[in-house]
Amino acid sequence: MLVIVSLLGVTEPIKLEDRTDPNTGESVAPLKKVGPFRFYRPWVGLTLGLDLRGGSHLVLQVQPEGLFEFTAPELSRALSEEQKTELYTEIVALLPKDAIGTKKREVELREQRIVVRTRAKDEEEVARQAEVIEGLLRERFPEIQAKEARLYPTKQEMASTLAGIHDILENRVNAYGVTEPLIQQQPPDRLIVELPGVRDPGKAKELVKQTATLEFRHVPRKYAFGDRDPDTSTVADRRVFTFWDQKNEEVPTSQVIDESPVIVTGRGLKPNSARVESIPGQVTAVTFKLVGEAADDFEDFTRKNVEHYLAVVLDGEIITCPIINEPIPGGNVMISGAFDTPEGLEEARKLKILLNAGALPLDLEYIEERTVSAQLGQDALMKSLWAGLIGLGAVMVFMVLYYRLLGGLADIALAIYCILLMGAMKLLGQVLTLPGILAVILSIGMAVDANIIIFERLKEEIRTGKTMRSAVDAAFKRAWAAILDSNVCSIGTGMVLYWFGTGPIKGFAVALVIGVLVSLFTAVTVTRLFLKIVIQTNLARNIRLFGVAPGEVEGA
Repeated sequence: MLVIVSLLGVTEPIKLEDRTDPNTGESVAPLKKVGPFRFYRPWVGLTLGLDLRGGSHLVLQVQPEGLFEFTAPELSRALSEEQKTELYTEIVALLPKDAIGTKKREVELREQRIVVRTRAKDEEEVARQAEVIEGLLRERFPEIQAKEARLYPTKQEMASTLAGIHDILENRVNAYGVTEPLIQQQPPDRLIVELPGVRDPGKAKELVKQTATLEFRHVPRKYAFGDRDPDTSTVADRRVFTFWDQKNEEVPTSQVIDESPVIVTGRGLKPNSARVESIPGQVTAVTFKLVGEAADDFEDFTRKNVEHYLAVVLDGEIITCPIINEPIPGGNVMISGAFDTPEGLEEARKLKILLNAGALPLDLEYIEERTVSAQLGQDALMKSLWAGLIGLGAVMVFMVLYYRLLGGLADIALAIYCILLMGAMKLLGQVLTLPGILAVILSIGMAVDANIIIFERLKEEIRTGKTMRSAVDAAFKRAWAAILDSNVCSIGTGMVLYWFGTGPIKGFAVALVIGVLVSLFTAVTVTRLFLKIVIQTNLARNIRLFGVAPGEVEGA
């Protein structure tokens, strides 16, 4: 029964739902439908890794940044909103161009604090930037205090930062439906990303580096005033905003963004709080929650700036620009009005994924990228399968020639072992890679080895003159200790490889442990069952079939 279940689970000839190819994500049309049952052509529905089906391999390096924070008690009571905007523009213009990196220069103005983030490679560069920024601020605020000016992350912080980026990338890629991605850390500051089935490097980069940098910016009154709302239009399925100044002249959106101070950013989002909601009688909306200082800053800002415009900026693009109708307490935010195109629901879904995955805390730079072709993977798979089949056939022929009837039973047990092994791998969602195939071949050898130990013990017991039933019981009893010892050692080795290894080494370790456990089951259970059946037939009377000559039996 277990063999039949495993065989049906791997080949999937009958299902109650549509069958999906695990390597492409595409649905497979059934050959026939009978009631709730769908009948398909049998296949080996195992998920293949990057080395077997092709995909993208990326290596990214974390780029550190300078983190500056200044306190200025005069900021909240001495400056108007227009003056804050001017100060913000001055600080942004002051930052050197090489501090931009691939992200926008970031400046946040809070009630009594100014937070600046730049791109910086070491402490010396941070010190130079801090001196320039502090010099400008002291001209405006003589009593300003530099609370913090440091390189982020430090060597001590890099490990936790790398782990956080790993989790963000993993959540993001998994949410987009890429099957079996591999994202691993390579200390001190690199990550390796493998995306099986994604053969377009551009798409791979988009999935990985899409930062989802969410910002709430206060639009200056000179660009959103009176009854003149920002105009909106749709270009290539994207919502585009057009702003006008007081002279009724169009202003570039990038200029409006640069001159709009950041109130809060996506760093203040509560993890996994983003939801897509369809409000009855209204448009689709994305809701989420701000926490901590971000919630307090946002509530304070909305209370003081009712009827002002607030631009919601995602990755440097304005996705909506609503009027603040009333204070927003508790950090409960709703974004609507940006998803009213026919593709609006999909846009909302992507926004939810990006927000829940989180913004990357640091910039990432590609230092290596390569694409593994599907043809290369197919060639590797076929060569590996042929090598495995030839080796398996040679082992089965040897077993029959040397152990005769016992060898035939071992071959049947080996076939059952292969079916159970594939069923276990399918049940556990194991991805099949070249190292995994190697582990499977190795575990097949161990399964045969267990049978050899049992058969040699059985021949020794037969030679002592015992009955066949007593010989079988004694053989398994004496062989059990040796089989258990060798398998436990192999499982321990696999666990060590999994614990300390990465990527393909882990895949090899998992496949090895699964294979050893299944081989232990088949050797002790399946082979013993076959022998119990055989010794009840007339075949048990012919000891030559068991590899023992009559003259070798004691007392014969």
